Amino acid sequence: MCTGPAEAVQAGELLLSPLASCSLSNIELHAQERASGLPGGQVHISYERDPQDPTRYACIRLGLLLSGVTQEEAETLAGLFADSCPIYNTLRRGGNVVIAVRAEAPADRDHRAGEER
Repeated sequence: MCTGPAEAVQAGELLLSPLASCSLSNIELHAQERASGLPGGQVHISYERDPQDPTRYACIRLGLLLSGVTQEEAETLAGLFADSCPIYNTLRRGGNVVIAVRAEAPADRDHRAGEER
């Protein structure tokens, strides 16, 4: 028997987890095709319910942190994802979906690692 915090998965989590998965796998695929040298990435997804209509989302936010590439390359990879992901495009057509992308260059990681020591 399993025990846990007795928390049910929320509908927004079920909707957005495939978007998170698709975003990173899609970006990794495009990075490989472009030989971008992308060693990894992170995604953070959040949503806001529409205050006038709780059956809709007012906004979905997708935050991407892509490591080892320039900001320009990160934006290109995010654009390729946005152009080709059926999950993203289905959600975007139904409402407001915002993508924010930030690159973390190798020098940024090395500098932060030195601060953590």
